[in-house]
Amino acid sequence: MKLRPFLLWLFFWAAPALGPAQSTSLRFEQLSIEDGLPNPSVIDILQGRQGFMWFGTANGIVRYDGYDMEYFYPAAVGRDNLPERDLPRLYEDKGGNIWLGLANQQARLFRYDPTSGRFIPYLFGPTKKEQPIQVPVSSILEDKLGRLLVGTWGGGLYAADIQKEKEGVAPDKLPYKHFQHVPEDSTSLSNNVISRDMVADGEGNVWLPTDDGLCKFSPGVDRFKSFRFSSENTPAANEISALYLEQPHTLWVGTVVHGLLKFDLETETFIQQYQHQPGAPSSLAHNSVSKILKAKDGKLWLNIIESNSWNSINLLNPLNGQFTPITGYSGTPNSSHFPPVNTMITDYSGNIWVACWQEGVYKYNAGKGAFHFLQPEFFQKNGRRDGRISLPCEDNKGNLWIGTNRMGLIRWNRADNSFDHYVHQPGNPNSLSSNNVHSIAAGANDYLWLGTDTGVEKFDPEAGVFRHYSPFSETPSSVSVETTRSGEVWALSFFKQACRMRSPENGAFTCFPADSGTGRMLGSAVAFEEDNLGNLYFGLNQYGFLRFDPQTEIYEHFLPEYGVHDIHFDRYGNCWLATHSGGLKLFDWQQKRLVHLPEEEQSRIGIARGILEDDDGFLWMKTPTGIVQFDPRERRVKRHFGS
Repeated sequence: MKLRPFLLWLFFWAAPALGPAQSTSLRFEQLSIEDGLPNPSVIDILQGRQGFMWFGTANGIVRYDGYDMEYFYPAAVGRDNLPERDLPRLYEDKGGNIWLGLANQQARLFRYDPTSGRFIPYLFGPTKKEQPIQVPVSSILEDKLGRLLVGTWGGGLYAADIQKEKEGVAPDKLPYKHFQHVPEDSTSLSNNVISRDMVADGEGNVWLPTDDGLCKFSPGVDRFKSFRFSSENTPAANEISALYLEQPHTLWVGTVVHGLLKFDLETETFIQQYQHQPGAPSSLAHNSVSKILKAKDGKLWLNIIESNSWNSINLLNPLNGQFTPITGYSGTPNSSHFPPVNTMITDYSGNIWVACWQEGVYKYNAGKGAFHFLQPEFFQKNGRRDGRISLPCEDNKGNLWIGTNRMGLIRWNRADNSFDHYVHQPGNPNSLSSNNVHSIAAGANDYLWLGTDTGVEKFDPEAGVFRHYSPFSETPSSVSVETTRSGEVWALSFFKQACRMRSPENGAFTCFPADSGTGRMLGSAVAFEEDNLGNLYFGLNQYGFLRFDPQTEIYEHFLPEYGVHDIHFDRYGNCWLATHSGGLKLFDWQQKRLVHLPEEEQSRIGIARGILEDDDGFLWMKTPTGIVQFDPRERRVKRHFGS
């Protein structure tokens, strides 16, 4: 059984699973005109391959790096400006080029030129009497032939051969094809109104959401095939407002009046429909679905148009077909009302960005949204609310092992919300020897090793049996237990002794004499780390840190002028130190010296404790003012979560 630190426990507990009839309250960050947006209405969002976020607002385009905003005002001729408000659409092609579609300008199609820092008009010539694209652009997509497909609100589909530019053809003279609905031709486009979210499947077919059903476009033969889901002869009966491709063969279809549809790409049939069911709280909130995306956890996010003035967002669990509304986006606990949503995307880190009319951009970070202060049912039933626990660990089965002060050891199975409680039982030598559990470490053969205020416990979870060790010459006040990849067990009692068990099979600890040089050093250890070569590192309360060779028991001493309270080697090989009173430091092994962070970043962190690394390589640490997320590559704070 492998244990790993459970990061979100830095506050206390993670939220339990919610039932299908409940809402989910999520915390969003907001970017508005106060943060620099040129207009409060954000129409489209794109994350480019370089990581920048691009926002298309009604009064210009913004490139955002997480800190600063850069502004662009594309124009067909003359200096950059937007003579009137617009409805921009953004797209990145396979070559990394950023494309922009507009609704109200002389030119409707632009490409961003990183050399000049400007958006260049395409399919537009200032001397032309008539421009090709005469209606607003709704969607942009590159097809398998390398053509740029431009969908429009009422003008059909354009296919521009942008590859010809490599042969020297000017942007305003690129060849293009124009596809429109032809009533007598069943292989033509089903309707000239194409909504957002054109998608390409694994075969290179392009699927278009139109005002008259789903349309399949086959590049190469340039033919269309239409799929209608309703035989009703009423307005919007087959109007599609959103598409989302879930590989390999599922296409999710959002409609204006018929809810959410599931389309099978192999059989080319609609196979399932989700609609609002009056009196069923776990059904879709309303039948008008305008945007679909899939989050990291597998749930679908659906934007629901409930009225002209407000929307709602529903989460669909595809495994059980149940919907859950999101509440509290702006701090209102029970309200599911969102402002009108123009689009939603997920970025490379799994954050969800929501572009809104008149309210800027909302950003949801799943990690941030999971910070809650909750009491699990076990503690509520047992009347204990002090929350004094050691750092919990999660095993591969999803169980959490929790050491407590005065309440022993607790196993929490979050799958069924069950608890096992292990306490000291007088007269039972196989029970826990003390109810004060200060540390937990995973050992060989699925054993747990516990540090208590009486010594060390070896625990067999399968048998439920504890074995007690008292390796110290004096009774400790608390014990920190650590294990190594080779199976060794270390027991550290602050300012007393350090003891080592080389082989857990023989059950014998060897302690370093407290009056020896090594013993004195290890006796003040407050942090423990192992590198990929098996060297051990001990952070000392006031005397730097040690690099210890477990084979020779020879140590090297570094930075005696600093206390080191945590040591962490990140995935890039950097050694990070949380010092006693000097904040976060980077240790340069080649120069054997500290590398100090910029003063501004250091001031944002302050005193750091408890460094952990997440799946994306970011470092998280506890500070006096809350929790900090730190980017070790850029060496700067990404986010701060206040306490």
